[in-house]
Amino acid sequence: MLQESVFFQSIEDLLIFKKYQLTRTITILILFWAQLSMAQNYLSDSLQGMLQTANNPMEQIDIYLGLSRIHLVNSGYKTKGLEIAEKALELSREINNKKYEAESLCFVGMLRTNLQLEPQDEFKRAIEIAKLSGDPDAILFATYLYVEFELHDSTAGIALLTDVIDRYKSTANAKNLGNCHKVLAYRYELIGDFAQAEKEYDLAIHYFTEVKNSDNIDPALGRPSTLMIDKGQSNLTQSYAYRSDLWVNMGKYEDAMSSATLAREIAIEANNYSDEAWATFKLANIYNSLQQYDKAIPLYQSVVDMTSKLDEPMTLSQAYQELSKIYDQLGEPEESELRLKKALELSEQNPLAKADILLDFAEIKYGQGLYDESSSLFLQADSIFTGRDDQSRTKTQLGIAKNQLKSGNIERSSSIANEVLAVSAELNDKRLAYEAYMILAESYMKVKEINKALTAGQNALEIANQFDGEKTLGLRSHRLLSEINESIGHFEQSLHHYKMYKSLSDSTITSLAIEQLKKEQVNQRVNDYKREKENAERVSEVLSRQNSLYLLVGTMLLLMLIGGLALVMQLRRARAQLSQQNAQLNQFIHTKDRFFGIVAHDIRSPISALESVDFQIKHYLKRGNFEKIENITELIGSTTQRLNSLLDNLVNWALSQTGMIPYHPTTVSLRNNIEECLELYTAQIKIKGIIVNNEVSPAIAAYADANAFNTIMRNIIGNAMKYCEEGDHIKITAQSKDRWVDLSIQDSGVGMDESTLANIYELKKKSNAGTSGEKGTGLGLTLVKDLVELNRAKINISSVKGSGTEVVISLPQSNS
Repeated sequence: MLQESVFFQSIEDLLIFKKYQLTRTITILILFWAQLSMAQNYLSDSLQGMLQTANNPMEQIDIYLGLSRIHLVNSGYKTKGLEIAEKALELSREINNKKYEAESLCFVGMLRTNLQLEPQDEFKRAIEIAKLSGDPDAILFATYLYVEFELHDSTAGIALLTDVIDRYKSTANAKNLGNCHKVLAYRYELIGDFAQAEKEYDLAIHYFTEVKNSDNIDPALGRPSTLMIDKGQSNLTQSYAYRSDLWVNMGKYEDAMSSATLAREIAIEANNYSDEAWATFKLANIYNSLQQYDKAIPLYQSVVDMTSKLDEPMTLSQAYQELSKIYDQLGEPEESELRLKKALELSEQNPLAKADILLDFAEIKYGQGLYDESSSLFLQADSIFTGRDDQSRTKTQLGIAKNQLKSGNIERSSSIANEVLAVSAELNDKRLAYEAYMILAESYMKVKEINKALTAGQNALEIANQFDGEKTLGLRSHRLLSEINESIGHFEQSLHHYKMYKSLSDSTITSLAIEQLKKEQVNQRVNDYKREKENAERVSEVLSRQNSLYLLVGTMLLLMLIGGLALVMQLRRARAQLSQQNAQLNQFIHTKDRFFGIVAHDIRSPISALESVDFQIKHYLKRGNFEKIENITELIGSTTQRLNSLLDNLVNWALSQTGMIPYHPTTVSLRNNIEECLELYTAQIKIKGIIVNNEVSPAIAAYADANAFNTIMRNIIGNAMKYCEEGDHIKITAQSKDRWVDLSIQDSGVGMDESTLANIYELKKKSNAGTSGEKGTGLGLTLVKDLVELNRAKINISSVKGSGTEVVISLPQSNS
């Protein structure tokens, strides 16, 4: 397994692996990097390939957003991701698509946040734009990101998310609903409503599982969006991992371990190394909470190994931070501070993470009796947490209060403790309330306000009794109450609390002895690990010298193999390119021959017909034969009209072949443009006695180039009349469907057989004559097909010999 190089189940596995498999380790590490890089590049290259063939702006924007998402999770390419997201934003504004504009702005906001750039309220602006679009998914997407990244008021965030979920749960996609429930769960957790948080995580998991098992086809694209490229697996991993954190806070350790294990398994199955490292970190946290340090340390170390290779500084920083806490518990302050300093260096660009590490530093200094240093560190952390309403800010306040009490500033200490009490009630956090009451009780005792001290001490004891298994809380409470009662002569009460303190103390001593024994065992295992690691490194050094020649030869062979493969791939690409160019050249030559054949035949005939017109007119004028002159003028009119139509089609077709025909899409009113086109054929309609019905609604509009659309309609309507007989019908209709407009031109003329229909778009030297002998250029439908494709549209022609023809053009619907 590839994972073996970056994740070890135990310290012993690591040592055996390092002792005897150095060469294999190097090979696996190379493969790890290769697979990680190939997976990233494969996705990126695939989307770049799709971008080259995207035939409308909406597809291009969707692909840009998919590329932005790939770069968002790749630490080394976030700047590139921001550039791509800004391209998507610019294009969405060009076509006035509010849905994509809101989503693009969200990606800009996420990437700017990751790059630690100055916030510009991107998510709040995205919500406003999404509301203008009316698209449920855009609204949910922008809202949950706003609550997650910009809105620090949890109560307001809960209200906002609950409202949009209720409004759009029947119309939005499962992925956006899942993300809304995931963020909602975390916000409930922050205010202490664990039961509701649990329900929200379950709903998030339900929706992300639905995404995994669905096709997720986007109606506007006719395929899944590139934002669904991992089928919601990363979101599912996050939900299981976050739920494991919640269950740890609720004391449900077995459930928490099961949830974190599931998160890790999903990440491994999806080959997502970043998520695997993160889920492994969550699993290590659970063992840490249970004080099973011998299991937690190797897991944290594997996270360090993986995140170092993945260039993910924040997860690496958190792993060092947790290792620091373990070493502090094991009584190794130097090891603890060493890892905490590494964590602090990695968190310089993330203020909240830095503040959390400063908080840990402050607690260490407080435990060492260095109160001035501790107070300074608590104040630094508090300045960063200011404005937030979660436990982190409250913990810094408690730390400041403890230091103020030690410094003799009783008024300030009790004031802060009372503030913490109010916050702890809002957060439903009993542990915070306990610590606040203990500080108040000690503060009041120092200023001889004994009744207040007793009340605060009793309140702390009541809370301590609610924590089953944590005897140290009751121990501290009974000891303080004994001292308070003794100070005012309540010796009976003092003796009662002292006895309770001794009883708990005796049992706690036993527990502490067992705990100390566990710590010593862990220390012994850690020391054994260090010694064996040093031995393994010495063995590795010897093996390294012995295998250097093999490694060099192997590297040379690998380079030769890579070079050979690159050469073969280059030759294949060159051969394919040459073959494609030859095919294009042959097609060009063939097209050129047909083109000149058409020019020679169709331009010569009308021009020849006009050559002797002046002589004929003079001749009949002299004789006074005005009937003949009238016939000649009608001939001139029809001939020049035919010549003008021919030249118009030839010029447009030539421009389309060279890629020079202009494309300026706007909102086109179909009915008005069709009416203008029909006016050109008024005389022909009357002469042939054709009934034409334009049934297109004035409300229907398309997004197309007006000139190109008019040329398309002239050719199609002209063809329909050409092959209609007296009394035949031409019916023109349109209907909107799934962001497209289907325009139908149906006639009851002579129709076509299967052979003619199969070659309908081929360039012809001579077209079939019409029902009244009308001649054509043979270019019309070839030009129509090119112009339809230029307008990001589709054309379909169906016909039955003797029963007429129907032409259906599908145009993008206008956003206005």
